[in-house]
Amino acid sequence: MSYTADAALRSSEIATPLGPMLAVGDDAALYLLEFAAPASLSQPSLAQQCRALGAVVPGEAASLRQIRDELDAYFGGKLRRFATPCRLHGTPFQTSAWQWLSAIPFGETRTYQEQAAALGRPKGARAAGHANARNRLAILVPCHRVWGKNGAVTGYAAGTELKQKLCAHERRFL
Repeated sequence: MSYTADAALRSSEIATPLGPMLAVGDDAALYLLEFAAPASLSQPSLAQQCRALGAVVPGEAASLRQIRDELDAYFGGKLRRFATPCRLHGTPFQTSAWQWLSAIPFGETRTYQEQAAALGRPKGARAAGHANARNRLAILVPCHRVWGKNGAVTGYAAGTELKQKLCAHERRFL
């Protein structure tokens, strides 16, 4: 598919209390929301992810304005559920993993083992973790709410310290 300049996805950096995030979307939906921290740039890089989405140019779009407002409310303790329309791109297993993540209540955590069992793969905790790692909508699809079965903070594209901070932020507003 080719894009004209008018049909290109727009990208914008969004400042948050935990560091800058890169958002990519158009007027209809958000395609990517990632922390722009060095740890999140490694698998695959945000630039590669954006290229895979099609033509991406700096600018504004309705989804970017909406997610900016919602992130402000989330970090201000006034929002627990996001309404920005999103486009998820993944395999059927990844998509089901992300839908399961989206059902985890604000401020609560689950384990990879619980996720795997819910997805019909009771011994597939690693598969669940790999699916979560492919999530490109940080915070909105809350993979930060999934921890190791022993309570250990494991795996997060932007780093485990950021994962802990996101969960602590949510617990503070319960």
